[in-house]
Amino acid sequence: MTPFTYFQPAGLEEAFSLVAEHGPGTRLMAGGQSLLLALKERLARPPTVVSLSRIPELSAISYAEDGSLEVGAATTYAQLQKAAFTGWHRHISAIAGNLADRSVRSMGTIGGGACQADPRYDVPTLLVASAARMVIGSIDGMRSIDAAAFFSPAGGTTLGPRDILCRIVFPPAGVFASFGFDKFRFRVFDAAVVNAALAVTTDEAGRITIARLVFGGIAACPSVAGAAGARLCGVQLNEFASLPVADIAAQASEEVLPIATATTRHRQFQSELIKTITTGLLTQAGAPGG
Repeated sequence: MTPFTYFQPAGLEEAFSLVAEHGPGTRLMAGGQSLLLALKERLARPPTVVSLSRIPELSAISYAEDGSLEVGAATTYAQLQKAAFTGWHRHISAIAGNLADRSVRSMGTIGGGACQADPRYDVPTLLVASAARMVIGSIDGMRSIDAAAFFSPAGGTTLGPRDILCRIVFPPAGVFASFGFDKFRFRVFDAAVVNAALAVTTDEAGRITIARLVFGGIAACPSVAGAAGARLCGVQLNEFASLPVADIAAQASEEVLPIATATTRHRQFQSELIKTITTGLLTQAGAPGG
């Protein structure tokens, strides 16, 4: 580990100032699960590290007036796992509680998982599927962007050198008529080979208006199967049994991982996993209480 200057600000304004003062080489640390390993192995050699762990508002969970769930970026997975959420927000707890092992869940943060932007991680897929909003701050002020715009198609995020992800805003608990998440991994502490989420909204008549089908682990950022999801629009959830589920799953697989590009055993395995996981999510969505 190479020497670096370490700061532990007590407030956001102080953190913004430190990042602006010390320049683009500054690295931010919340739980430190990724950065500490990179420092130890000398994969990262920042001159300055700014810890966000002592900023109270970054680890707070609250609700806005409209029912949106606001989660501080430094909120740990363990906090989310234990939270008494209702509605589709319970899936956030379930996803957080099924990540890696207990030590990672105790120290790792949802904002760290988002900023790490590893396509195999569960958090980016969750954020894009749920149409979460990312609240970003800097010495220049605060702004909010869609999760889909937060992740760069080339990999990584669209954060600027002076930006800090402050909180994540999830839609209200009753927004989705159905929400499902699933993944495949070889071992409990492994990142997913493929993960996927299906978020469904309906109108007053119970017809699907949005079916957002998102996959992780396939490309450099979460992959959206827009055409496959569009096939569900206009259908009522209780009519799912009559849908050609296997055909829709195959279309989703071809959309995000064309068979012509699946030239290795790993990619072929992913292609089959996409079909299997999608079939399960669609079946779950059409089941009573799905």
